[in-house]
Amino acid sequence: MQDDFIASLTYEVREEVVERYFYERRLIELQIDHIHELARKTRKLEKTLHRCFAHIYEFLIDDSSIMQFDEIMSNKRSCFIKSEAPVTAGHRLSLGARICSLTGRRKFKRLLFAEYEELEKVAQEYESAYEDMKEECEAVCHNIRTFQKNHDVMIIIGFLKSMDTELLIKKHFLGDNFSPEEIGSIDQGLAFKRPRIEQFQLTPPPEIPSMDTVARPLTALASAVYDAHTDKIKRALKQL
Repeated sequence: MQDDFIASLTYEVREEVVERYFYERRLIELQIDHIHELARKTRKLEKTLHRCFAHIYEFLIDDSSIMQFDEIMSNKRSCFIKSEAPVTAGHRLSLGARICSLTGRRKFKRLLFAEYEELEKVAQEYESAYEDMKEECEAVCHNIRTFQKNHDVMIIIGFLKSMDTELLIKKHFLGDNFSPEEIGSIDQGLAFKRPRIEQFQLTPPPEIPSMDTVARPLTALASAVYDAHTDKIKRALKQL
């Protein structure tokens, strides 16, 4: 029945259907490539966010202070706790800011606040990139559903068999020895794998309290850390 339907159509109609199929298919392939590019950029931001947390933890020095910081953050640091490279309390600021204060205590506080501001900024950038990527995945999934609805793969295969298409195209899609028993596997091979944000194994964006919210408890924490590790912090500050 399907062969009769294909035979009843003119060559021009079949050619137009096939060309439209490959054109729309290529558009979706480009959209999927774009998602993978977004994933690479988002993963870079994720690593930067890891480093921001690690920098702050290095400033806090001891586990007790880190636990207090987590309480200030309402324990919403997610799994951003590992650093890919060692850092010190006197590491350069990401923003390149120059901290000038009369006392070591005030300088240490300003350094810690600058690190938190950097954390807040990067977290916002990461969340924006993550949400954009999530929306892009949903949009491409919608386009794939529409594409599959508009194009019957079995008819396209029938058209390719009946047309004088280039050998490479037939070989790529149909194989050297195409048989009816292979139709099912070919259909699966032509199907798109719908992109999902979960497949990229990115950490969900953490909720970072604003600086206005944490300024007072963070000030108290900075003072407590300075009192507990004054000599070590002074040595680190001299390296700036």
